Amino acid sequence: MLANMSPESQKQHENMDAHIIIIHLKDLFDMSSKIESYETFKELFCFMMITNSSINTYILKIIDCIEKLR
Repeated sequence: MLANMSPESQKQHENMDAHIIIIHLKDLFDMSSKIESYETFKELFCFMMITNSSINTYILKIIDCIEKLR
């Protein structure tokens, strides 16, 4: 399992067995996914339509944010 990792990851996980490595990597990637979702929700809820701007542009931006959450 370590052979497929970058040298930095190999060093970090060299004293762990495969099960612990999988759990650690899952937690690591789940956290980045949660952060990305949070940032998208924040963008979606804070986004306001600019006065005299196109409704099409506004709707497309909202749709883009919603699609990122899938």
